[in-house]
Amino acid sequence: MTEIKKGNPFYEVAIDLRYSEFFKPYSLPKEVTVDEMESDSYHFIVTETDSLLAYGRLSPLEPSVFRISQVVVNPEAQGRGLSTVLLNRLVDEAKLRGAKTIRLGAQVDAKQIYEKLGFVAVSDVYTVELTGIPHVKMVYEVDT
Repeated sequence: MTEIKKGNPFYEVAIDLRYSEFFKPYSLPKEVTVDEMESDSYHFIVTETDSLLAYGRLSPLEPSVFRISQVVVNPEAQGRGLSTVLLNRLVDEAKLRGAKTIRLGAQVDAKQIYEKLGFVAVSDVYTVELTGIPHVKMVYEVDT
């Protein structure tokens, strides 16, 4: 697993993967992939040879509060446990950076993946306006 920054060749590949999995199916423009949190976020990838297998983003919200978002596994690499590997690394990275609380919005059908890692649902199901996909807000509290 590697942290990347804008300018890394995999950064654009990651944007393409995020777009194709999250926004293109809803005929949204590619520009929606890069939001207001993009430049202040930490970007992590899992690669194999020259292929991008998975991506996840960690964003500081407050000094001790972080958000995990846009976690995606290449469809060709699904079923290999990469989302768990990636999420564990994102949680560890947040802890290293001083996180006491880690937040995320999970697609309802992926909720159990996050629960297995210690995240707890803190909202009712809501629909993301941009895509219409049902989500639930989840939180991970870091033990002190």
